[in-house]
Amino acid sequence: MIRLLIAFVLLPTIVFAVNPEKKLIIYSTKSFACIWKEDNSALKNQFEEKCSCKIEFHSFDGANTIISRLMIEGGNSPADLIMGIDNNFKDKILDLNLIAAHQIDESKLLLPVAWHDSYFIPYDYGYLSFIYNSKSFSNPPKSFKELAANSKIKIIIQDPRSSSLGMGLIAWIKLLYQDQSVDLWKALKNNIVTVTKSWSDSYNLFSKGEADMMLSYSSSPIYNIIHKNHDDIKAAQFDEGHFLQIDLMAKLKSSKNQELADLFIDFILSADFQQKLAVANCMYPVVDTILPKAYSSIFTPSKVIIAPDEQIKKDRNLWVQEWLGSLINK
Repeated sequence: MIRLLIAFVLLPTIVFAVNPEKKLIIYSTKSFACIWKEDNSALKNQFEEKCSCKIEFHSFDGANTIISRLMIEGGNSPADLIMGIDNNFKDKILDLNLIAAHQIDESKLLLPVAWHDSYFIPYDYGYLSFIYNSKSFSNPPKSFKELAANSKIKIIIQDPRSSSLGMGLIAWIKLLYQDQSVDLWKALKNNIVTVTKSWSDSYNLFSKGEADMMLSYSSSPIYNIIHKNHDDIKAAQFDEGHFLQIDLMAKLKSSKNQELADLFIDFILSADFQQKLAVANCMYPVVDTILPKAYSSIFTPSKVIIAPDEQIKKDRNLWVQEWLGSLINK
C-alpha cells in the first residue's frame, strides 16, 4: 500500500471546545503517522486549531510493536489512542484489558462485511493482492497454485511476526488451502526472493526491480494513477478471492483525554477526511464519501475472505510456526 501523502485541502470548519492545554498522544503505525508529518501538516494543524490542542504521534513499525509497548506500559501508558491495529491482531490488544468501549454509531460504517465491535473502530480497509509492473511483467498468475507452479515468478512478501500484511497472507492461504497450506508454502518457497520486515522495505526492493511481484493491496495502483499519472503498476486478481484487512483505532481506558479522543475519532470518520485518506493512503473509506475516478480502474474482488476473530486468536501462532517450518525445512 502506498503510504505517501500529497498536500491536503483544508476541511470545512468544525468548532470544538477543548482545554487548550490538552495534548492528544497517539500510538500508530508509521503508515498512518506519515499523514501528519511536518511537510504535510495541514490536517494536523487544522485539528489542533479547532480543538486548541496538540497532537503527538508515536510511530511504530507495525501492529505487533504497538502491542509490545502496551504490554510493557500497561495501565500507565501515556497514549490516549492507538491506530493501525488491524482485524488480525485486535484480540491481542483486548487481552491486555486496556481498551475503552466506544460510542460510535456503527450503522454509518460502510464495509464489505458486517461490523459490530464495542472497542475497535475501522478507519479504512483494503484487499490483499500481489502488485506488479506491467511494463516489465505480463501474464500474472490468477491463483496461488498458478503462482507456485511457476518458480520463475519472483515475489517479495512481509514477515507475519512484524507485518499485518504478512499475517494477512498467512491467514489468506490457510483459509483457502486448509491442510494443504503447508505444501503450498513449500512450493512458494522457490518464488520468494526475500521476506521483509515491512511494506516499505518490500516496496523499496520491488521498485528497484528485485522481484516481479510483491504483496500489497488491490488498491495500491491508485497511487501511481493519481499522483504519477501512469497505470504501469497493476494488482493481480485471484480467482480464489482476496483477503480483507480492516485498519482500526481504539481509545485507552487510562486516557485522561477521553473527550478529545472522541473528537479526533469523529474527525477521522468525517466524509471529508475519509475522501482525502482514500487519495493519500490508497485504501477504501469506511463511510459514504466520493471516491476519486481512479478507483473505477481497479477490480473489486468477487469473493472476500476474512478470518473469524475466534479462529485468528486460536490459531495465529500455529499458522506462523507452520509458515516458518515450511520455509526452513526441505
